[in-house]
Amino acid sequence: MKKILLDVCCSPCLIPAIKTLEKDFPDHEIILYTNNSNIWPEEECTKRLESISKASNHFKKNLIIAKYSPEQWSEFTKGLEKYPENSKRCLKCYEFRLSRAASYAAASRIPIFCTTLTSGPMKNPEKINPIGESQAKIRGLKFLAMDFRKSGSESAKSSKELGLYRQNYCGCKFSIR
Repeated sequence: MKKILLDVCCSPCLIPAIKTLEKDFPDHEIILYTNNSNIWPEEECTKRLESISKASNHFKKNLIIAKYSPEQWSEFTKGLEKYPENSKRCLKCYEFRLSRAASYAAASRIPIFCTTLTSGPMKNPEKINPIGESQAKIRGLKFLAMDFRKSGSESAKSSKELGLYRQNYCGCKFSIR
């Protein structure tokens, strides 16, 4: 069976992505991957991970959890701390996340990957997708340049029905402001 690795930032963003992928790629196994080293504090990361796990069980998907390494994220985004939301810092964060997802996909021989980052109403697929495409090209993979916002209108309702945690900020220590 063909496989797609889906980089997952949070469970509310997972819902429209998984529904779209199941509809558009019914002959593919969708494997969930989360690397939330950008999330701060660690307690917040734990809440999000528990909710992602709950959603992965609901959708009957395998979930790969990368090691929590906030120091690696901090080093990767160093010097961009003062930038506002949706700026250079966020682009560097997307690169951090997508490079790790692409590396995992390549090492696991999963030829296609995409991300739930394009589900969020505050995220810009026109900025995120080229980063994913670049990371895919480096590793000889295919990146699905998706805009999951188009199918995300039921995310809040579905999250509530499933009892999933809905955060009130993007996740890094700078976005909590």
